[in-house]
Amino acid sequence: MSPFTEDPKLLIAAGVLIEALLAVALVKSGRAVLIAVMVGVFAIVLAGVVVERMIVTPREEVETTLYTAARQVEHNDVEGVLSHVDPAAADFRAAVRSWLPQIRVHDVAIRSLRIAVNQRKNPPTARADFVGRVHGDFNETGFDQTTVLRQFSVEFRKQGQRWLMTGYQDREPFGAVRYDEEGNRL
Repeated sequence: MSPFTEDPKLLIAAGVLIEALLAVALVKSGRAVLIAVMVGVFAIVLAGVVVERMIVTPREEVETTLYTAARQVEHNDVEGVLSHVDPAAADFRAAVRSWLPQIRVHDVAIRSLRIAVNQRKNPPTARADFVGRVHGDFNETGFDQTTVLRQFSVEFRKQGQRWLMTGYQDREPFGAVRYDEEGNRL
């Protein structure tokens, strides 16, 4: 994927740098034609940002699915989370039905997200690797944590126009890493 279709920061940074150089040239030379060039550069950067926003890549679709499911975990919405899980992923669905009702989730965060999409498979698949942080009340599970920080890998498959989660790996046993209210490791 082109970095321009994933994130417009590079395009904006290049535009700002070019505009700054043109502004210096304008001040030094006093040539009014540079104003027209500056307007043109601004228009090109603006058009690039608009195009970037219009193009939704498969990676961005997977990211949106993951963050939507995370918000539903945050709201303790079991059925909402399950709407993003492939109906054929029985173990995954059973894990959501088993754990989520036992936890009162207050806040969910996803960090260090890396998404790899495989468009060559039919249907396309993807894998999201990330660090997930869940802050909540885990008392009903037998664990006394308030915040759990975990390394996750979630598998996706595109079905129709949607990306559905098909499986996951939890790289540490539940509750292995404990954190206090401020996120400090205990």
